[in-house]
Amino acid sequence: RQLQTGQISELFDPALLELDPESSEWEEFLLAVKVALLCTVLDPLDRPSMTEVVLLLEGCRVGPDMPSSDPASQTSPV
Repeated sequence: RQLQTGQISELFDPALLELDPESSEWEEFLLAVKVALLCTVLDPLDRPSMTEVVLLLEGCRVGPDMPSSDPASQTSPV
């Protein structure tokens, strides 16, 4: 939800606030957060495989849009 509402700074160490929002490090951080959220989707079949996660993090593949609901608030059947 913080990502979707623009309050992403609440998700990380305050030392990261020194990162320039235009920097590649910031983009890498946002990508990691988005991939992590994709890995928490309620339905395991909708989660990326480990191969897809690696490709997403390496920048070889564009991920889907973020889930419209907050995946952290959903319970997993696992």
